[in-house]
Amino acid sequence: DDDEDDEDLDDEENNETVVLNTGRILDFTISDKYDASQKIASLAIPSRTKLSQQLLKASPLSGSNGKNNNNTNNDITLSSLTPGSLVECRIEALARNGLCVTFLGGVFRGSIELSHLGGYWIPTSKQSDGSTEWKNVFAASSGNEKIHKVKARILCVDAATKIVRLSLLPHLLDMCQPSSTELPEVGRVVQGATVVRLDPGVGALLAFPNDDEDDMDEDEDLDEDDNSKKKKSTAALLSKNQSYRKASKVRAAYVHISKAMDAGEDTQGRTPESVFAKHFAPSTTHTCRIISTSNWIEGVASCATAESVVGAHVLTHADLKPGKVYRNVPV
Repeated sequence: DDDEDDEDLDDEENNETVVLNTGRILDFTISDKYDASQKIASLAIPSRTKLSQQLLKASPLSGSNGKNNNNTNNDITLSSLTPGSLVECRIEALARNGLCVTFLGGVFRGSIELSHLGGYWIPTSKQSDGSTEWKNVFAASSGNEKIHKVKARILCVDAATKIVRLSLLPHLLDMCQPSSTELPEVGRVVQGATVVRLDPGVGALLAFPNDDEDDMDEDEDLDEDDNSKKKKSTAALLSKNQSYRKASKVRAAYVHISKAMDAGEDTQGRTPESVFAKHFAPSTTHTCRIISTSNWIEGVASCATAESVVGAHVLTHADLKPGKVYRNVPV
């Protein structure tokens, strides 16, 4: 009925409210007691927390004795894989720029790029690939203490080229927006940002200095106690690794080459790629100004390091006063 379009359903377990209205698309689960002979199925609306933990699995094959064997009847095709699905991946190899993984019983292959590992390892030298410390966290075999199995969320699927991209970013695993308080506010100038990754001719990824680095070891035990009381997160296994925990606390911003340096007149307003690569080599530090924090997928800010932008006087909402007249404001 139209009168019930705005009915609210409360999830008792998580105290989450789901608003029902006409035309809205929601994810439902079919009740376990559903019988195929019934004309009407009983549906339930899972909470965001429960929905984010639903794992996509292949259906097992039944043997001649009616029992399930270890093989799987993968009725999922590459074209039926949808972005947002959570899958358990086995690390197949370590590439130069990320992880090569297999999932759903080894039927499908995908990749997890460095920017989606869920942490940033700050390099200590000007090597072109940045820090390789992340390779000490992950492994392609189970014969050591490194992580060889992870739960990742599918980002995109290209059935034509058979490319599947996945992510380990915590806010994507938990299906929520990244916290706005984790990044500096727009207009703030950050000093001592370190280049983590250089994309020649495109831009560079800068990591903010971590002021809480000394207190990290003290907070580790407290965090583990809190996690034991709550439901296990999809990234709980990774959070137990000390190197990964440290890298996951690093926040970053991306600077495009057009906003990295003030180009001279002889370069026709464009920064030469060779000059950019020299000044923004990994491990170099820079001062940047935050210009945007709305990159929700990657969870990083956008910044500028050009002196004309960093040194400019920027009015923020905190500087504005009601009733005051501002003249000669550039458009």
